[in-house]
Amino acid sequence: MLSKKNSIILPTVVILFAFSLVSAFAQGFGTLVGTITDPSGSVIPGVKVTVTDQGTQTARSVLANAQGYYVIPSLHPSTYDLTASTSGFATHEQKDVTLLADQSLTVDIRMTIGRITETVSVQSNSIQVDTTTSALSQVVEEKRIVDLPLNGRNPVSLALLVPGTIQAPANGADQGQYKTIPSAITVSANGSRANQTGFNLDGSSNNDIYTNVNQPFPFPDALQEFSVQTSNYTARYGGNSGAVVNAISKSGTNSFHGDLFEFNRNAIFNGANHFGYLNGVKTRDQLKRNQFGGVIGGPIYRDHTFVFFGYQQTQIRNIQNGLNALVSTQAELNGDFSAIPAQLFNPVTKVPYTGNQIPKGTFDPAAVLFATKYLPISTVANGSITYALPLSQSFNEYIVRGDQVLGAGDHLFARYYLDKYNNNPFLTASNYLTTVSATQIFSHNAILGESHVFSPNLLNDLRLSFSRVTTNAGPPSTSISAADLNIPVYQPTQFAKALDGMNVSGYFNISSFPPSIMNRMAYTLSDDLNWTHGRHNFTLGGSVARGQVLLRDAYLYGGVFSFTADNTGNALSSFLLGSMRTFQ
Repeated sequence: MLSKKNSIILPTVVILFAFSLVSAFAQGFGTLVGTITDPSGSVIPGVKVTVTDQGTQTARSVLANAQGYYVIPSLHPSTYDLTASTSGFATHEQKDVTLLADQSLTVDIRMTIGRITETVSVQSNSIQVDTTTSALSQVVEEKRIVDLPLNGRNPVSLALLVPGTIQAPANGADQGQYKTIPSAITVSANGSRANQTGFNLDGSSNNDIYTNVNQPFPFPDALQEFSVQTSNYTARYGGNSGAVVNAISKSGTNSFHGDLFEFNRNAIFNGANHFGYLNGVKTRDQLKRNQFGGVIGGPIYRDHTFVFFGYQQTQIRNIQNGLNALVSTQAELNGDFSAIPAQLFNPVTKVPYTGNQIPKGTFDPAAVLFATKYLPISTVANGSITYALPLSQSFNEYIVRGDQVLGAGDHLFARYYLDKYNNNPFLTASNYLTTVSATQIFSHNAILGESHVFSPNLLNDLRLSFSRVTTNAGPPSTSISAADLNIPVYQPTQFAKALDGMNVSGYFNISSFPPSIMNRMAYTLSDDLNWTHGRHNFTLGGSVARGQVLLRDAYLYGGVFSFTADNTGNALSSFLLGSMRTFQ
């Protein structure tokens, strides 16, 4: 455990309240609204409207008001059967009503005169227009998530299909494997900053509180759908000025369903790249990616208790070929810099070296040791070499969800999602240019939610969520330190085996990530009360969030050595003479 002075602790408490007069319900959930009329077009008050989830047979009922208007809020995205019944009219039945995430679906009902024991069935799959909210949104439903080509199987990247969205910034300023799991997607909507998109999973925030980009989302087989709202969304989404993405995880139903899958990408399946050559030979894309897993969901106790479980593992292997750098030649290690066109001079006396011949005895021992033992010696006159960097990553994703129907007016659910990312280190002892630092990130996300119906017109949604992201990064275990080069500079004990940087301008650059521990946690409690009165729907809600960021590496880097041409007329001669430009 490091001392407190070596940590940055950033606790935050955010309290948000929202009050709205439009159909704004639990994040990601939807609502059914409509008007009930008789054959002449006159409204019918007091009609009992019931919707039943086809998968779980969970039912909700409301009564139409004096204007024949009904509202059924906070429904899980699913396919429903709808019935309407009242004295003097035949029971109206409409099957296969598909409700999407964040959708306010208008389903008007025209009753037929008859006995209540009679049933009139209506089959309708027409596209519905949202006439109750002003939000500009689009839903990426399960079919598109599964069927569309999805490189890497990251479903949130499909948010970029929505008009007005782009992926930015391209330089990865808000991402990077030492900040977040590489699956983070930075979405800029309608010109907003890329880190101003709000991401929610099952009704609770799924943003990384350190970078404000999204934490990982479940893989496609475990994700039911998600909506993307880009404009005019309700007051409940305060905190971000860009888009709002609401994703819903899959849950179990009364039938057991599952699948097994494997997606494999390998160089042996690829043709040669017509424009890619290595040593005069056409090359193939060397990426090897294997993704496999499965999901299963079903009932524990029919109509009451449901469970869903999913797992996916991703293995990625690749080689980045054709990287170039300039290092020392044997002649330069012997002090012969005659191949350098610029005039070299002594860094202390500023006296020019005759014929660019530098006495070998004046070289810095640490520089010579590093150049001869930890770097290759070029056999080309200009000092160029070519090398490759390997990539070895793995992801392990687990999701489990349980749903419990406690009674006619209570629904309880709990969900836990874990994504484990590992980037394997690499280092060739004789070539420090091949340094790849290690990273291990665990992303936890859990939520407990309860929906309670106090009356047909009064419903409450309560959510308690927790997220935790832990990042451990550092150089390969075989790394050397300044002490191994006999450089008399202090280095903290915990970073004794870290040579963070050696930069020789225009020649080579060595860098590794120092041993680092970065933890961030967030706790969120939110509650939404929905009351329908007449033709008006009132939503009152609030949320309390506490975030904590612990950065336990901030000011203990092992040091970065920089050499330029300023001191001697050439950066490599400055390096071999030990004449630093900066030490950071």
